Parts: sequence; structure tokens; C-alpha cells
Amino acid sequence: MQLDIILVFFIYGLAFFTMGIAMLLESSRSPILAATRALLLLAAFGLLHGSHEWLELVLVYSGWFDAPLPIWTNLTRIALLTISFASLAIFGIRLLQPQRRLSARDFILVGVLLAFYTVLVILVGLSLRGKHADWIRHLDGSVRYLLAVPAAILAGITLHLQASQVHSDNLHKLGNNLRWAAWGFIFYAATQAVVPPRDTFPANLLNTATFLNWFGFPIQAFRAVLAIVIT
Repeated sequence: MQLDIILVFFIYGLAFFTMGIAMLLESSRSPILAATRALLLLAAFGLLHGSHEWLELVLVYSGWFDAPLPIWTNLTRIALLTISFASLAIFGIRLLQPQRRLSARDFILVGVLLAFYTVLVILVGLSLRGKHADWIRHLDGSVRYLLAVPAAILAGITLHLQASQVHSDNLHKLGNNLRWAAWGFIFYAATQAVVPPRDTFPANLLNTATFLNWFGFPIQAFRAVLAIVIT
């Protein structure tokens, strides 16, 4: 079972990390999505999210050997999770107007919004620390509920719109691939609602432990499959 989890996390991280590298290379030559460097944001998501999964594997592995890592290691994981989905959210927003050139005002606005959300996450974490012994789990769940789910849904919707656009330009193969990625992100959004167990609704009913009991395999395995589909 432990070997299975290691393999799942490794493939999960590898799929998104590979996507990040591919999108980084594609951003320099794609005339459709990369005209506004939107693929750089998708590349950032892939690289950061893949790194997050590998770091989570290290944390799980340390728990098996009763060698807990410093708290900052888990906080680094949460930071990678937050920044990766923030990049995905901006990617989705960017694709809503792919031909619009970004101005300095746009960059400032995005920077302010990201700073505001980062401060919000930090404040939520500090408030949970005094109320819950498992405040890291609460913080992880809050990031997934508040950012991961809407970001993945937005990416799925905007990629579906791009698919319709390229189909109208008779680029049917690319359109079909974009549709696969779009549905992959939408289902991936649903998996992000399955968070670590905690004592508040809905995580007290739907969480990683109950998912494992219901289906017999961890949610990370389903996420890994979707990561491969998206890639």
C-alpha cells in the first residue's frame, strides 16, 4: 500500500511538472493560446503544482518513519498549492480576452489581488492555529475550497471556449484536445473538494478518508489520472 501511494504521488507530480515544461516550450511558438503569453501561467501552474505533490509525498514518507519535518515544510507546501492555483485562476481570466494586450495597470491589479489573497490565507492560518490542533488541515481545505475549485472550473470553461473557437477555424484536432483538457480541469475541480478530514462541514462528511472508504483507492489516484488526461 505504501509503495502504491509513492507511485501515485510520483506520477501525479510528474504529469503536471511535464505539462509545465511542455507549456513553457509551447508558449514561444503557439499562435493561438500563446499570443498573450497565457501559456506561461499554465506552465507556472504545472511546475508549481507538480512540485507541491512531490513535497506532499516527502511529508507522507516522513510520517511513515515517525520523523516529522519542521512546520515550515508544510507551510511551504500550502504556499505552493496557493500560488499554483492562483496562476491557474489568472490563466483562466486571461483566456477570457486572449487578444487583449496587458497594460501596466493590469499587472498592478493582479499583483494587488494576489497580495490580498496571500494575506487572507495567512490570517486564516493564524486564526485557525489557536482554535484547532489540526490547523494545517483546515488551512489546506480552505485553500482548496476558496481557490482550487473555482480556479480549475474557470480554466475548464475558458479552455472549452477556446476549443469552440479553434473548431470554427477548422483546427479540429486541437479543438478536441482542448476539450479533453477542459473536461479534465472541470473534474479536477470536483476532486479538490475532497479535502483532509476536519471537524467542520462539509469536510466532516466528504474528505480523503471517506473517499478511500467508499471507493477503495485514494483521491490522489483519481487526481493523477486527470493530471495525465490534462497533460
